[in-house]
Amino acid sequence: MRKLNKPNKMAIMIATLLIFTLMLNACSKNGNNPATTNSPEPAATSAPAGNNSEESNDPFAEHLEITWIGFNWGGAMIDPNNPTKKVIEEKFNVTIISPPVDIHNIEQYNLYLAEGKSADYMFYPWEKKKLIADGVFRELDPDEMRSKMPNWFKVLESMIPEEVWKARSQIDGKFYYVPTSSYNSFTTFVAGVRKDWMDNVGVSEFPKTMEEYHDLLRKFTFEDPDKNGKNDTYGTSGIGGYMYGAYGLGVSDNKDLSPIMLTIKEKYTQEPSLNNIRKC
Repeated sequence: MRKLNKPNKMAIMIATLLIFTLMLNACSKNGNNPATTNSPEPAATSAPAGNNSEESNDPFAEHLEITWIGFNWGGAMIDPNNPTKKVIEEKFNVTIISPPVDIHNIEQYNLYLAEGKSADYMFYPWEKKKLIADGVFRELDPDEMRSKMPNWFKVLESMIPEEVWKARSQIDGKFYYVPTSSYNSFTTFVAGVRKDWMDNVGVSEFPKTMEEYHDLLRKFTFEDPDKNGKNDTYGTSGIGGYMYGAYGLGVSDNKDLSPIMLTIKEKYTQEPSLNNIRKC
């Protein structure tokens, strides 16, 4: 992450998202009252005293403590010493607390909530209606969100229409999410290749046919492309759409939109497509 001399707008939006997404009213240190859209109770600031006018113009003068339960890969917990976390904390005068909750473990997640613990931001991939009924999540006001996050919504609505994010942010007609998206969500996957490995196995041009692609994968697997003297490399970490798409696989030609199992369709058993996929 680049270090800037003035606040970065996207970073501001990220920090704001941490504060306002999925506001909760589970039992917290403030009692059992529903959480408000105000920031968490600020901890004592460690910022040195300075010019009052300068402090009043600094949107990050007040230190905030943010409890954040974000996305993690199954079983792999978020490192509390993550360098990106440290940059955000230093840049925006916040302390981010990440409880050791695996979002993929529903029993662990629900136990955390049952103990009366809360968070300012939660990534909760499970059914939410019961928790809403139990008063764990609080309803959000879209107009208030927009007034407090104008830059966020400006970027958001440059990508998706207002009616779309509103539809995606509601449960039973009420808002419980801060809408989010990214340019990455609208781009396709792009295959990447190790150019240094290509050089090491004597391949000078990127493959243009499936045969050339397969040959490159074999060299990456069997010709020690990382030059460590060990048989420990693979040609690819996944063929995905690159192979399937080359043979028209994974694309439905079902006109009536009824559910079908693509893998039993005739073209999946035709040659050379299946044999070439097996080779890789």
